[in-house]
Amino acid sequence: MIVLRPHHILCIKQFKGYGYDNEFIKNMFNILERINKEQIIIKIDFDDICKKCPNLINNICISDSEINLLDSKVLEFLNIKLNRPMYFNEINSYLLKYLTEDTFFKICNSCSWYKKGFCDYTNFNI
Repeated sequence: MIVLRPHHILCIKQFKGYGYDNEFIKNMFNILERINKEQIIIKIDFDDICKKCPNLINNICISDSEINLLDSKVLEFLNIKLNRPMYFNEINSYLLKYLTEDTFFKICNSCSWYKKGFCDYTNFNI
C-alpha cells in the first residue's frame, strides 16, 4: 500500500523527474511505477514521498506550515477522504469531479514548486 499526503495527489500528477536530490527522484519514480497497481491511503502525516525528502530532518519537515496548508486546501476543495484505501483511478475521479483551473490555483498558488513554474493545471489529463 502507498501512503500519500493529500497534496501529493496533485504533485504526483505533475512530476517530471525534477526533485531535491537523486534519492528523492528515484523514490518518486518508484512510487509512480506502483501507483496504478497498489492501493493508496491518504493520511495527514509524513508519507512515502516524504521519507526520501531532504527537507524532512529528524521527522520534522522544514516546510511544515506550507505543507499543512496545501494538505488542508486539497481536503477542502477536492473532498478527498482520509484513511480509506482506494486505487488511483478513484483519486482521479475526485480530480475529474472537483479540480478546475480555479481550484488548482487556490490550492497550489502558495507552493514553492508552483511559483517556480514546475506545476500547471494544463498538465492534468482530465
